[in-house]
Amino acid sequence: MIADCHHQSLCPGLLLLLLAMPALVIATGEGASESCQLARQHYDTGHFAAAAALLQDAVDTGRCVTPGDYHLLGKAYGHLAEQAPWYRAFGLARKTLHCFNRAVELDERYLPALQDLRQFHLQAPGIVGGDADQAERLRQRIEALQSEAPARQTAGNEGHQ
Repeated sequence: MIADCHHQSLCPGLLLLLLAMPALVIATGEGASESCQLARQHYDTGHFAAAAALLQDAVDTGRCVTPGDYHLLGKAYGHLAEQAPWYRAFGLARKTLHCFNRAVELDERYLPALQDLRQFHLQAPGIVGGDADQAERLRQRIEALQSEAPARQTAGNEGHQ
């Protein structure tokens, strides 16, 4: 069924399935890890709309709230924005930015989200939040974090020699 869908809109059958999934997850007692894992599987197989729908519901209901969850949701929205017509892409791009920012708010040292947030600021037009100055500040922050990591590993290994 998914293969028959056009990337710009959801098939009615897929939409009904996605709308029913949160109820199925709650009814079967599955928790956050199952919802987030299913969303990850959808993302990994290129079904970004399904991943975004599951993750957004899980985030809204408090079942997925880690920096990685928000980061993945932002990445799913980003892929959808790249495929969407311009009038939908703006809203999806803003959702991408929001999710990346939220991931970094939850863990200011979460490099995957910091790196993708920097890429967003480099590539996105200013109308949706792209900002070259912010991208430069993020580059400096990422470099500082990356230079700290080897120093911490060396300090931690000194006692084990």
